[in-house]
Amino acid sequence: TVFSCAYEAIFEDLVFIADKVLDCTRMDIISARDGVMKNCQFRGIRRVIRYLKVIDNCVFDGCGDVIHPAVFSGGGKATTVSNSVFQRCRSVFEGEGILVRSSRFYDCVGCIVEGYNIEFELCEFIGQSSFRLFRCDSGRQGLSFKYCVFDGFEATENWKLFGVIHAESHMKDKIRVEECSFQNCRTSSTDGALFIA
Repeated sequence: TVFSCAYEAIFEDLVFIADKVLDCTRMDIISARDGVMKNCQFRGIRRVIRYLKVIDNCVFDGCGDVIHPAVFSGGGKATTVSNSVFQRCRSVFEGEGILVRSSRFYDCVGCIVEGYNIEFELCEFIGQSSFRLFRCDSGRQGLSFKYCVFDGFEATENWKLFGVIHAESHMKDKIRVEECSFQNCRTSSTDGALFIA
């Protein structure tokens, strides 16, 4: 880990741009269990954040394995992400206990989410191109989408999912989609605009 702290830490107005060392690393860039990050930018970095409590007004461009929150039990949220932008990222969130508010996702690939107990509110997903953008396989609480916009997703005929939420059969009743809109989305599938499988 490049920056590690066992206690509260504040990261503000920082810019991280990948070079060969950061691009090839298997370490996380930031790990601070009670940390706060504001107004930071990350470009082309893999394994960005292991633990942070609050992420606000940050930009992640071309990053992979972006946020892995602290292990949290009891159904609460370990990490809150707000007013942030994720562009051309791969595997944005992995884990549990994440609240994402007023954030935008542009042209991301791979799973945006692999985990559970994750809520999205007032978020925009634009131009996504992946078979499974959201994956929920276990946990007592699933995924929730409220007042979100899905814009410009296009699925080919051999893609089974289009709304792109994947859940194991025992988790299907744990997926909530409320007051969301699907715009400029196309598929040749007969399953419709939203298919949870």
